[in-house]
Amino acid sequence: MGTIIALGGGNFANGEMRSVAEKIIEYSGKQKPKVLFLPTAGFDDMNGDEPIRDTFLSLGCTFEPLLLTDASLTREQIEEAILSCDIVYAGGGNLQFLMDTWTRTGAADALRKAYDCGVVLSGFSSGAMCWFAGGYDDCGPEHSFVFLRCLGLLPHIYCPHFISEVWQRFGTRIRETGESGIGVEDGAALVCRDGVYSVITGDEGGDAFFFDRTDDWRKLRITDDASVLAGKTGRQESELMETALRAAGSAYAPYSRFRVGAALLTKDGRIYTGANIENASFGATVCAERTALWKAVFDGYREFAALAVVAKKEDGTLVEAPPCGICRQALAEFSDGTMTVLFGSPDAPKRTTLRSLLPEAFALR
Repeated sequence: MGTIIALGGGNFANGEMRSVAEKIIEYSGKQKPKVLFLPTAGFDDMNGDEPIRDTFLSLGCTFEPLLLTDASLTREQIEEAILSCDIVYAGGGNLQFLMDTWTRTGAADALRKAYDCGVVLSGFSSGAMCWFAGGYDDCGPEHSFVFLRCLGLLPHIYCPHFISEVWQRFGTRIRETGESGIGVEDGAALVCRDGVYSVITGDEGGDAFFFDRTDDWRKLRITDDASVLAGKTGRQESELMETALRAAGSAYAPYSRFRVGAALLTKDGRIYTGANIENASFGATVCAERTALWKAVFDGYREFAALAVVAKKEDGTLVEAPPCGICRQALAEFSDGTMTVLFGSPDAPKRTTLRSLLPEAFALR
């Protein structure tokens, strides 16, 4: 796991967010870190971003932009730029354009690798939402607010600028998603470092709030203690993994003696389970993941939030077994790639996304 610092917003021009920038640098572990600036959400127009650049330069950083709208850039060049920096800072703007561009150029996959390699990922507004399972942005028709799927490095739906009345409607609308939400005011930033959550603030302060789907989306202020996020995230993932482990007990595996269980979480919180079912004609064997998926699709579900997979050998030893290629493609039929995938041990599962497992999924649409 890595470090993500998601700013709700704030003014760099008047020095309000300088202390937050200092924290971002501190988390990098470098005295003079290399900052890679991604102005993608602003359509690569850096006009107005000068205070961000000047703040990092004044703190001893190098500062280089990466303009992903440059058609001459190759995927290899983009990945090299992202993996060779110490800090990625993403600017604000249009979240839909950001996600479309990052996906099309391969930047999304490179950023996931960077997260695993310890590069600090940060940004404000759209540049903060992008790291979560989803974001709430005003990039819909005529600037209407919409929910969008994002990289999925962190769970929950993120809303910046929560100090503004129009953005605070997120507190009610989050129910539409069936997921928990996080609202962060200007001046504040949510930090997740190796699974430990905290909130830092600039000179003018700011608050962060959590809307827990398991508690009827009650608004909880987490500015002083954000540890509840780790508890909610850990418990949800642990429960899903434990459900998959129990499902493995129903496997029919007389030939391989390799039992696999899967637990598939729908967007509205329902869990479908499955186990591998083998056949003497091996081609007729069905994996646990597809067993769960077909059951859910038969019941009318088309959108899923997460999948947990647990596998064990004949002696009961648990082994890491991510979905096979066919299952990845089957899942991709009902996902934009942001679905969380958990596998391994329920005590310490590995966490990734479907897109990371299958970067170029085949699609007829």
